[in-house]
Amino acid sequence: RKYPRRLGSFLVWLARHRYRNQKLIVWSLNVHLARDLDRLTTREATTRTKLDEMSTIGDEVAKALGREVYTIALTAFSGDLGTPSRQPSPLLVPTPGSFEDLMSRTGLEAAVVELRHLPASGSWLQRSLIARPISHKELLGVWPRHVDALLYLRRLEAARPTGG
Repeated sequence: RKYPRRLGSFLVWLARHRYRNQKLIVWSLNVHLARDLDRLTTREATTRTKLDEMSTIGDEVAKALGREVYTIALTAFSGDLGTPSRQPSPLLVPTPGSFEDLMSRTGLEAAVVELRHLPASGSWLQRSLIARPISHKELLGVWPRHVDALLYLRRLEAARPTGG
């Protein structure tokens, strides 16, 4: 797929040339900026095929810039998702023991869970764990391989059109 490679190359160029020695913040769908999606496990054949075929912007940028890149992915326990042009759809109830389920048990409304520098007490995050930061689908993975932090929200609200 050429699309992610071109965008990945462009982001690397921006970081090395246009914004050298500056921080560059990129906002995108989690699926585009995550790494090594082919290492995630799913029981859905269609999702499996997409993950196997996908080369992400995150893969390309991580190869070129390594630890200079820090990727934060959003995930949520409940709520709905959608765009102003699409009817909202509810998130499915998370699997017991999944990242979202465990985070909901903390009672927190929001949290950033840093995965790059885990303390000894965070070793459970270095094992296979079900989570859904990629297209809100439950996937089994060792999440520090794919993103550097997870931004957890207890409730996600779909984007809605604004009046006016």
